[in-house]
Formats: sequence, structure tokens, C-alpha cells
Amino acid sequence: MRALDTAPPEVLARLHRSFLRHSTRLTASIEQHGLPVAGFDVLTALRRSGRTG
Repeated sequence: MRALDTAPPEVLARLHRSFLRHSTRLTASIEQHGLPVAGFDVLTALRRSGRTG
């Protein structure tokens, strides 16, 4: 019986844990300034769109 290669799922699990850690810290930082994450997304989209007027 051949052994099952678990390396690919382990890489995905590690990436997922890294994302969760980053997301938690980013959310805390944004909310510290009184913004919801959705509001921050809107502000960054407006910033990327450039100046108008």
C-alpha cells in the first residue's frame, strides 16, 4: 500500500492559518480607528480610483 502524500494539504493549511492571523490583525487595526472593514474597503477603492474634479 502506498503512503498518501499529505504535503499539498499541509501547505494549504499553513497558508490558511497565515491568512487568518493577518486578517485578524488587519481588522483590529482598522476597527481601532473607528472604521468597519467594509468602510475601509470603500476608502481604499476610492483611493485607488484617483482624484476626481
